[in-house]
Amino acid sequence: MVDSFFVVYISKLSTKYDLQSMSIIDILVPRYCLVCDCVLYAQHERFICIQCYSNLPLSCMGYNSNNLLAKALWGRIPECNCGSLLTYKSSSKYSSLIKEFKYNNNKGVGYFLALQFGLELRRFSLVDFKNVGAIVPIPLSKTKKLYRGYNQSEILANGISKILKIPVRTDILFRGKNKDSQTKKGRFDRWLNLQNIYYIDKDKLEGLEEIVLIDDIITTGSTMVACIETIQKKKNIKINVLSIAYTHS
Repeated sequence: MVDSFFVVYISKLSTKYDLQSMSIIDILVPRYCLVCDCVLYAQHERFICIQCYSNLPLSCMGYNSNNLLAKALWGRIPECNCGSLLTYKSSSKYSSLIKEFKYNNNKGVGYFLALQFGLELRRFSLVDFKNVGAIVPIPLSKTKKLYRGYNQSEILANGISKILKIPVRTDILFRGKNKDSQTKKGRFDRWLNLQNIYYIDKDKLEGLEEIVLIDDIITTGSTMVACIETIQKKKNIKINVLSIAYTHS
């Protein structure tokens, strides 16, 4: 009975998929695209299928001081280079990638996206990183990191670091006791909620002329602004901004 079921299952798979490109494990325990739920080919696809990958909602903003993300921060921080891989909409089917990474403990998705982002940055903007001495992930509170098990921004930083060969520094910026959730707050309330919550080890900034801060999603930019203000109160240093996704209102 089991053997006959297996034969039928393999037969059905072979009519729809090229089994020669799939491993035995993927035939027996198929993986599915996080966006469209189709079966993934082991040798060619990770997390999402080729079709969904080709249609990723790339922001195409590059890495400069005049794109949509940079403009959203104008007037709140000194001029800096900004970049984001994806345009994020919660209603989009692609939002599942961010949600899977951020809330479902799928660290591999974030690292995969970070590698893609790193390749894009290296391809078009490598010269702009020549003076960057460190990639600094936006920190989580100890409580939230303990609950989640990891800091998603740190995973993103590690992926980009692997491509750009810029060290990740988690010993510079820290977050204090957690306040209210930021999720449903407006820009002003987010800014108030983050006042005096971040702190730095000034000594760790010695020798650095320029750094990059990275977060997973930037919406109002209040978190990023609070971190930049905290650092620049202690040292006048150029701070640039990266995120995997940007919500453009």
